[in-house]
Amino acid sequence: MEIKDIEKDINQIKEILSKEKETLSAKYTSDELRAGFKKIDQFGIMNTIIAIAERFNYKFDEVLELDYVTVYIIMYRDKVKNDIQKKYYEILSKKKPKDGKR
Repeated sequence: MEIKDIEKDINQIKEILSKEKETLSAKYTSDELRAGFKKIDQFGIMNTIIAIAERFNYKFDEVLELDYVTVYIIMYRDKVKNDIQKKYYEILSKKKPKDGKR
């Protein structure tokens, strides 16, 4: 393998990691930050392993055997779903009840 090939591989990995960070990173509200949501970030990849293990009743080893694309799709879908639910509850909280009271 030539240096040119290694550099190409490194650039592809950087691109994948950048895309992953862009699509999977949580964007916390000020209330969530005050509550300490960001503290969970210190566990890094373990958050993903634990989430998948708990959700699918897998052992850690089984999660580690999953291919990257499967793990990414699971986590991305969960993020999209959570973002939608968060927005939906935000919309509901701003709606006025039918009787005009709030």
